[in-house]
Amino acid sequence: MKKVVIVFGATGRQGGSVVRALLEESEKFHVRAVTRNPTSPKAQALQAAGCELVQAELAQTESLIPILQGADCCFLVTVPPQQFAKDADKIEYQYGMNFANACMAVGLHHLVFTTLPHCEEVTGCPVPWSDSKAKVTNYFKEKNLPLTAVTLSDFYENYAGVLKPRKVKDGVYTIEIPTGEQAYGMMHISFLGEAVRHIFSHREDYIHRDITLVTDRHTVGEVAQIMNKHIQPFGKTIENAQFTLDDLREKYKTQLGIETLVNWYKFILAGEAYPGYAKYMDIEGSRKLMPSAKTFDEWVEENKEAISAALDPPDKSIRL
Repeated sequence: MKKVVIVFGATGRQGGSVVRALLEESEKFHVRAVTRNPTSPKAQALQAAGCELVQAELAQTESLIPILQGADCCFLVTVPPQQFAKDADKIEYQYGMNFANACMAVGLHHLVFTTLPHCEEVTGCPVPWSDSKAKVTNYFKEKNLPLTAVTLSDFYENYAGVLKPRKVKDGVYTIEIPTGEQAYGMMHISFLGEAVRHIFSHREDYIHRDITLVTDRHTVGEVAQIMNKHIQPFGKTIENAQFTLDDLREKYKTQLGIETLVNWYKFILAGEAYPGYAKYMDIEGSRKLMPSAKTFDEWVEENKEAISAALDPPDKSIRL
C-alpha cells in the first residue's frame, strides 16, 4: 500500500524538491500537495504530474485537520506572509502551534520539519526568521509529535540569486559575505527531497531525531575561487570583497532587515562556540541521505552559464 504523504510548500523550492523525489517512486508514495491556490499554473502542473491537490492555510487549524486525516507522514516548511513584517516571527510560531494542534487531533504518524538554529541563544543577537523556526521545533518536541527536525545549510542556489556577486566595475564582481576565514555549511536544496524521501522510507531510524544537511563547507574566499574558476571564461572575474560586519552594515544601512542579516553572520562567525556546531561538519552523514547531491564546485560547473547571466544587470539593493 502506498504511503500518503502531505507536502506543504509544494510549489516552492523546498516542497517542490520533496514532491519531485516522491514522484520518482510513485509506486511507494501518494503525494497530497498543499497549496493556497489550486488553480495556479504551478499547482496545476503538480496535479498533471500525479499529485492530489489540497487547499489549506497554516493560519487556520480547521483547514489543516481534513487534509491530514488518513495521511501517513507530512513534510512541513513554515514561511510567514512577509519575512520582515512586524511580528512575522510571532505569526510563524502561531502557524507552528496551529499545525501541532491539527497533528494531535488526527494522530499523524510522522512529521518532517525543516528548521534553522536559534541564533539568539548562541550569540545573544536575534535573527527572527531563524529563531522562530527553532522555537516551532521546540514546541513540536514539547508536544511529543513524531518529529524529524531537519536543519538546513546555506543553499548553493543562492549564489545565483540573493548571494550572487555584485558588480564593482566592468567584468569584476565581488562576493559581500562577512565571514572571513570561517568556513560554513552549504547544500544543494534541489536534493532536499532525496533526503526527505529516505527519511520517510526509514521512519523508525529517524523518528524523534535532529538531522542537519550539509554537502559542502567553504570559506567565502574559497567560494569566490570556485566561482571564478568557472565564470572567468565568460569574461567575468569573481573576487572576495573581504567584507567585515561593519562594512556590510554601513553599505546597506538603509535596507530593511540589514541588522538581522548582520546578526545571522554573527552566528556563522561563532563557529565552534555553538554547541551544535559539529553537526554542520557531517558531510558524510548528509551524503548518505542525498547521494546524488553535487559539490559546490560541481554545481557551479553545471550551472555556469545561468550564473554568469544572472550577474547582469547588477542589483542596486541587497535582497534578503
